[in-house]
Amino acid sequence: MVNDRAARVWETVMRHAEQDGATPSLRHVCAACAEALSAAGVGFALTSSVGMFEPVSGTDPKVDELEELQATVGEGPGCEALVSGEPVLVDDLASPGSVTRWPVFAPAAVDRGVRGMFSFPAGRGAVHVGVLEVFRDVTGPLSPRDLGDAFAYTDLAMLLVLDSRGGIAASPAESTVRTGDGEAVLHSAEVHQAAGMLSVQLGIPVVDALLRLRARAFAQNVRLTELARSVVAREISFGPNGGSVSDSDLEGSA
Repeated sequence: MVNDRAARVWETVMRHAEQDGATPSLRHVCAACAEALSAAGVGFALTSSVGMFEPVSGTDPKVDELEELQATVGEGPGCEALVSGEPVLVDDLASPGSVTRWPVFAPAAVDRGVRGMFSFPAGRGAVHVGVLEVFRDVTGPLSPRDLGDAFAYTDLAMLLVLDSRGGIAASPAESTVRTGDGEAVLHSAEVHQAAGMLSVQLGIPVVDALLRLRARAFAQNVRLTELARSVVAREISFGPNGGSVSDSDLEGSA
């Protein structure tokens, strides 16, 4: 079910990109997520170099305005999700608890017709690249299906950000690699080869290897293709004796 979801989510994003005749981007992730969840809007904000909330994409002006408000006042579900690294799920922004928690942002969001807001941090370990936010004009929780889809769109947004920072650009015509468990991810030939080698070396699924490559490139501010070439050339290795990515490394990076 999870693997089917990953493939389905990727296909919806590709469909939006193909309609634009453009490469898949955060804008297409937001649009596809809003459509799938019947949301009033979806936005994505990056974590800046100094840990600030930096809005970069939204499905409509209202979303852009609310994302900018969070960045300006430094409060809101998205800001809190970035700091905590945990999802912040708000059923009703007009509730006394929400107003107490975000005294500036919550009333402003309600005034603009937003009643529910669900913020999902995009990252692994200490490597956090941003937060995907789902805005609703009704109160109440997300359904289990919608919640699962939101996590899947967040993971895809994370991959796109890490690819962009690492120098990988996807195109609608580019092939994807589907792992044995059915999950689809972007790749270039060099990156895929490096991920395959890392997968064998560490005994982990190729998707996990791809995530480790992307996270290391992001944390060390190097191009993903350059890191992949070094792995393929056996100039660096991964694991306890290789001085490169492990889960503990990621928790101490960024």
